[in-house]
Amino acid sequence: MGKQHILKAVQSVLCVAVIILGAQGAFAAGTPSGTEITGNGSGTWSGGTKDSGAATTTVEAAYAMQMTLNPASDSGIHGTNVIYTFKVKNVSNCLDNLTFTITGNAWTTALSADYTGDLAADAEFTLDVTVTVPLGAADGETDSFTLTIRNQGGAGTEDNWPAAGNDTLARPPIVTTALAPDVGLAVAVDKATAKPYEDLTYTASYSNTGGANASSVELTFAIPANTVFEGTISFVSGVAYTVYYSELTTGDSDWTTVVPDPLALVMRIKFVLNDNLMASVSGSFTFMVTIK
Repeated sequence: MGKQHILKAVQSVLCVAVIILGAQGAFAAGTPSGTEITGNGSGTWSGGTKDSGAATTTVEAAYAMQMTLNPASDSGIHGTNVIYTFKVKNVSNCLDNLTFTITGNAWTTALSADYTGDLAADAEFTLDVTVTVPLGAADGETDSFTLTIRNQGGAGTEDNWPAAGNDTLARPPIVTTALAPDVGLAVAVDKATAKPYEDLTYTASYSNTGGANASSVELTFAIPANTVFEGTISFVSGVAYTVYYSELTTGDSDWTTVVPDPLALVMRIKFVLNDNLMASVSGSFTFMVTIK
């Protein structure tokens, strides 16, 4: 073979070029489902060109979602609502339909109606769950619920994309603690023994050891048998009050702020606090009677 033919053969080999072409879309949740990715090549040489033909891949649906919660747990005064806000994002590469279920709760717990229908790829929304703390709940009483979200119209089928565990999401039990007032009352007397016509001084102490303020607090005391109300009442500490008097041993028909005359008519005295009894607040007052 002559030098000229050898040179042409080398040039033909060197002129062969293969170019791989690919189509790739940029998408935060991944390339959208249904996208076709096409690869092809072409070759050229001194004598002509050749197309490799197309090699096509179709991107299939890949499902995943994310969920955050604020707050993770909370407390509320009995008779009020506590709201938990969930932020849910569809990080699938396609339109998805999510379902939500609440389990494990004893107190009334309801989903908001903010979300209906499908959620687009890479879209997010917020969902509120409202817990109603029962009016009769004791201070410190708790209840919990679990919110479970499933994608793919409620199937929640695991496809391990981009990792396992994100097609069915269940928050750990979310705990709500009730805050309620807990008013305590105690009475002490200054003498363990006494003679007729001696005075006795009673000290009434009250406190709110609960987690919420107490309203409309009324403290009622019966004048002990064989004694007469002496008329002296002294504020010691706590919340200011208004004193009411009754000449009856039962019922609520005759309470008055006017002191009966004579004092022997007083059968009961009632102290109505003029303001809420705040949580962790205590107080006391005294009143005197005379032994007959």
